[in-house]
Amino acid sequence: MSDDFVAKELAVCQVCGVEHMTGVLLHKHLRPIKNTVTHYEMCEEHQKLADDGYVAMVVIDEAASTIINDSVKPGEEYRTGEIIHARQKVLNRLLDVEITNKVIFIDDEVAEKFHKLQEMENESK
Repeated sequence: MSDDFVAKELAVCQVCGVEHMTGVLLHKHLRPIKNTVTHYEMCEEHQKLADDGYVAMVVIDEAASTIINDSVKPGEEYRTGEIIHARQKVLNRLLDVEITNKVIFIDDEVAEKFHKLQEMENESK
């Protein structure tokens, strides 16, 4: 008897977009199944950063992404490949707003402004 009725349960990291295994799936009628993405969950590396108090700012191309009501549709964000991690406390102070999410999507313009703020902060030290 083959074991093709067992498959990997996969999650997609909201930060890096990489699939990673989170469990095992078993077809209840022992029919063949394939590895399946079932949910979004941070990978180990990004979860550790989130647990340490960091927010991941994922830079996306808004024109190529699906945006509904000012929110990016999960799985339909076009990532530029740039990810900026910042302490949640610092972001809240800097933006004068309470950020509770561990992952936020930003465009190139916001990323550039954030880089300029970082440069100014580094120059003042």
